[in-house]
Amino acid sequence: MRKQLDTVVSPKSKLTKPIRKPKATWVEPTFFADVEYRDITSEGLLRQSSFKGLKRK
Repeated sequence: MRKQLDTVVSPKSKLTKPIRKPKATWVEPTFFADVEYRDITSEGLLRQSSFKGLKRK
């Protein structure tokens, strides 16, 4: 997965709401992550999430 994401690295975040991740590597939105989750917190974060795979647009 890292090799796929290294091809679309972006210099800055495309998110409209800032998050506190100083060591994050941002990428162009070229892929979709298939994720299952139980709930969404009041902060908009996924609770008990599980990564299922990566798909290209």
